[in-house]
Amino acid sequence: MARRVSAATGHVSVIYFHGMGSQRRYEETSRLIDAIDTWLGRSRNKRDDDRGRLVAIRPRSEQRREADGEEIKLKPGETVTYIDTGYLTPEGGKARPRSKVRFYEVYWAPIMAGSSSARHVAWWIVRQVTRPFKTLFTPWRERQRLRRAALADLFERTDKWPTGATEADFESLLRIYKEFQNLRRVRTYPTGKYAEFLLFLAEEAKSQGLDIDRLKALSDRWFQWYRNVEIRNAFILLTILLALILASGALIWFVLQLLNVASGPSFFGVSELFGGAFKDFFDPTWSNAAGLAISALLTLGLGRFLTEYMGDVEAWATYEETNEKNQRRRRVIEMGVDLIDHVLADPDCKRVVMVSHSLGTTVAHDTVLAVVRKNKATNRRDPITGPIDLTKCRHFVTIASPIDKINYFFESFRSRFHRYTRVVETLRGDIGTPPFSRNKKRYVHWVNYFDEADLIAGGLHSPVSRRSLSHRVDNVHIANLAFPDPGKSHSAYFENRRVISDLFEMIYENKHSYEDLALLPEDGGYDYASATVAPGDKRGGALFYHLIAMAIPWMGVLTLIVHALSRMTGTALLADLTKVLALVALGLLGVLLGSWLFSNKDNRLPL
Repeated sequence: MARRVSAATGHVSVIYFHGMGSQRRYEETSRLIDAIDTWLGRSRNKRDDDRGRLVAIRPRSEQRREADGEEIKLKPGETVTYIDTGYLTPEGGKARPRSKVRFYEVYWAPIMAGSSSARHVAWWIVRQVTRPFKTLFTPWRERQRLRRAALADLFERTDKWPTGATEADFESLLRIYKEFQNLRRVRTYPTGKYAEFLLFLAEEAKSQGLDIDRLKALSDRWFQWYRNVEIRNAFILLTILLALILASGALIWFVLQLLNVASGPSFFGVSELFGGAFKDFFDPTWSNAAGLAISALLTLGLGRFLTEYMGDVEAWATYEETNEKNQRRRRVIEMGVDLIDHVLADPDCKRVVMVSHSLGTTVAHDTVLAVVRKNKATNRRDPITGPIDLTKCRHFVTIASPIDKINYFFESFRSRFHRYTRVVETLRGDIGTPPFSRNKKRYVHWVNYFDEADLIAGGLHSPVSRRSLSHRVDNVHIANLAFPDPGKSHSAYFENRRVISDLFEMIYENKHSYEDLALLPEDGGYDYASATVAPGDKRGGALFYHLIAMAIPWMGVLTLIVHALSRMTGTALLADLTKVLALVALGLLGVLLGSWLFSNKDNRLPL
């Protein structure tokens, strides 16, 4: 038997931000609850690992409220619905905090619905291929968040550090780079190029008594790391574009062959059965084949994917305030702020965990930063404490987050006005500012789950503090599937035992929190490592499949080029080489298909 946990001491609230697409209200939140319930059920089957159970799961409504200084105001006629859950500990188990959990959802899908056409979104996606070329050759002083993100990424790869480099060197380099942005330095080093940064680095190292050789070596590694990332990004984007072009060409060619067959006498002259315009429509021409191919793709769901999924991304990533889509973005953030205000204004709410998935992670992040800016208007000294009381928020969990990619493609900007960049970055905030930091110490624990097979997600480094690398996002790598399927990997996190068990511990047991951490005797700092969740599963498992997938379109292009040359020159050797290259491309494709077919029956790692 299990005993019921009383809610007499209050409850915990989960605020969930769903991802892109046309989800139904409460569906994503229900998925999260079901995943936790399933994981608990399977834990009960193991006698030595009974973690209890969820009970009394039911929807409830309450009157809308908001904080007004010391008072809580209720709004008659406005209601908020949540899903209530009770929790039973296993009989004889260790006593747990007596609390119930309420799940709220920031449901923003209707605001973004129908914001773009499929054609507009498709062209918008194609234009992003030029991004690496726009950022690679900009001065080192510009696109500062991208540079800091590269340094934070290098900081986590200790095996890539130059010989003799220390954590203190990273901190010194970040501090000097921050100083390189000051107006006085801009006047002294006007171009902001990397060569000028090295001159400034030598000047600062000498004045501060730092080891210039180590800092120079680390700076060069940082610079090369950034360049390598940009070159990799350019290659990946070109490969994806090339694959789309080849796939589209192959589909149009296939449709053209079908039209040729359908119009021939051996197929009873099908096109002749349709007089007038229909006859012309079924004529075997490239334009007709292209039109039919596009119609088929739209019928099979491509149009829905572009408008309902990528359309959400395009609308959300519109930062021009004169654009109507930016008004939708503002409405989404206002909705999130209102719900956070409502949840935190409840005196019975003792703790809040924010959970978000996919595009909802950047919605959640920008919403939390908007709450802080709102608080600063009346409480600049300690905006975490109110008017919207964020002291109750201890965990911020992002799953399959594209925050770094959103920053890379859409938030990275240039301006000829030095002050503008500093104003925008200061107003925005980062992980070194509230609510993630308080009094220069870590406060809200940001945990990010990503799968390297998930093309949308990744480790998050762009939110890193401008002042220190010590406070970063806790990036946890997860291998969701036996075969790294890019599409399914993006939604499989809620069926991953590691993700769900960690969420259960954070929500129901308040584990992995920076609250009440022990002090380390050697330096007097807090034992943040005891709350860290990273690194998660070993990385690199999907690399083999990624390399094969990227090689296929390039082999296809090479095959077409050699085939064209063989036709032009009539060389037998080139004709034979064409066959070999085609067989290699088909072989690589076969390896991918075979690996997928012979993976787990449903390709999932069960809870």
